Amino acid sequence: MGEVYKAIDTRLGRSVAIKTLQGKHGDRFEREARAIAALNHPHICQLYDIGSDYLVMEFLAGQTVREQLDHGPFTPDMAIRCGRQIAEALEKAVDEFGVRLILTTGDNIYRNGDEDDDWYFTYYQPYRYVINRVPTYPTIGNHDAGETESRDDREQLIDNFYVTERIAGEEAAGRASIDPGLFYRFRYSYDVEFICIDTSKEQEVFKNRFFDHPKHQEFLKSALPTATAGQSPTWRIPFCHHPPFCAGPDHHNTKEMSDLVKRFEQAGVRLVLSGHQHQFQHSRANNIDYLVTGGAGKVSTGTPNKFAEAHTKSWAAFYHFLLVTVDGKRMTVRAIGQLSNDGKLVDIARKAPDKTAVTEEIKINLP
Repeated sequence: MGEVYKAIDTRLGRSVAIKTLQGKHGDRFEREARAIAALNHPHICQLYDIGSDYLVMEFLAGQTVREQLDHGPFTPDMAIRCGRQIAEALEKAVDEFGVRLILTTGDNIYRNGDEDDDWYFTYYQPYRYVINRVPTYPTIGNHDAGETESRDDREQLIDNFYVTERIAGEEAAGRASIDPGLFYRFRYSYDVEFICIDTSKEQEVFKNRFFDHPKHQEFLKSALPTATAGQSPTWRIPFCHHPPFCAGPDHHNTKEMSDLVKRFEQAGVRLVLSGHQHQFQHSRANNIDYLVTGGAGKVSTGTPNKFAEAHTKSWAAFYHFLLVTVDGKRMTVRAIGQLSNDGKLVDIARKAPDKTAVTEEIKINLP
């Protein structure tokens, strides 16, 4: 969308960063300026001036995440530091946009999650000012289950997210189905229902992914009924770890989910959230938007290689989280990036499969 230059403010004798606009992206440029001006935080750069095709901002020395990754993968200390910056950006978004709840898409504690210390340094400590006032609803990833690591990770997740206390009691009412796996649903207001689907597997427990287990079929049937006119809730939003559609490069379409995709279509689902691939990806298939959001704690910088099979609309290899706003029959989704070297808390730069810039917000409208 633009280029950033270092310059000197001759009036005040200070270094500044000037971001210039390239191409026809005026609306996004104006949104970026408003977002920067609205936020005041030590990890967010200051906006000094704005013109029709430029922003003058505080200059912050350093490298971009992509430049750092060119020299090799992050060390654990570097990854923790990035996680803390993401946490502070999320905290600011919670403050400024009135975030009501947080969903995770699995791999909640990446690499290790089987000790309390792992949870303290990568979850409780960095996110403490968010999780003490905003409820968090988890789903299980392959690194939380025996599919990739030990089952201790899953049991730590159940313990640290208080799954037994918060969710297990909903089984009797048909709003949860637990062990093996973690399935539950909950409403936020009259119009929105979120549905957690466990896509993990543990060979010693069940040979297929847990959504195929006989115990959970009644739950899935009731959570994803055939759509009818005037049904409630208006929005049914499944969230899971493995993506039904993904262009790679590390993971691709989860073929075992084809029957689930049919359920989504029959139930009138319009948005599905997932993780697994450490990028942002947006696919659209049969009138459903599928968002892969796996870039909170790790980023894969490779270029996806199966855009057509995944029905990809846009993608980006940046640290991020999603900000989803529902207003009646209209939904908007923004992918908010990690604070970069110039300190912005703004939408990440997305690309279409043909490499052209994608600047518009993701908008989903019900009939």
